[in-house]
Amino acid sequence: LSSNNIGTKGAIEIAKSLCTNTSLHILYLYHNNIYTKGAIQIAKSLGTNTSLHKLDLSDNNIGTEGAVHIAKYLCTNTSLHKLYLSWNNIGPEGAIEIAKSLCTNTTLYILYLSNNNIGTEGAIQIAKS
Repeated sequence: LSSNNIGTKGAIEIAKSLCTNTSLHILYLYHNNIYTKGAIQIAKSLGTNTSLHKLDLSDNNIGTEGAVHIAKYLCTNTSLHKLYLSWNNIGPEGAIEIAKSLCTNTTLYILYLSNNNIGTEGAIQIAKS
C-alpha cells in the first residue's frame, strides 16, 4: 500500500482490520500521509495483532506523538520483528520513548529511524537500550 495517499482515514480503517487479522505478516504503509492520528490507530492495533512481523510507516509525518504511541504498544507486542519509522520527524522525545519500549520488547530486531532529528540524546537512549 506504499505511496497511495491513504491518509489518516485509510490508516484508521487498516488499523481496525489489524486488530482482528491473523494472517497478514508484512504491511508497507510508506509515504501515505497518515500523520499522527493515523499512527496512533496503527499503534493501538499493535497491542492486539499477533501476526504482523514487518511494518513500514516511513515518511508519514507521524511526529513525536505518533512515535510515543507506537512505543507504548511496542512494549507488549510479541510478533513484530522489523519496524521502519524513517523520515517521520519523531525528534529526541519520540526516540527516547521508543528506546524505553526496547527495554521490554523481546521480538523486535530491526528498527529504522533514519532522518528523524533524534539528536544526541535520542541516539544515546537508543544505544543504551
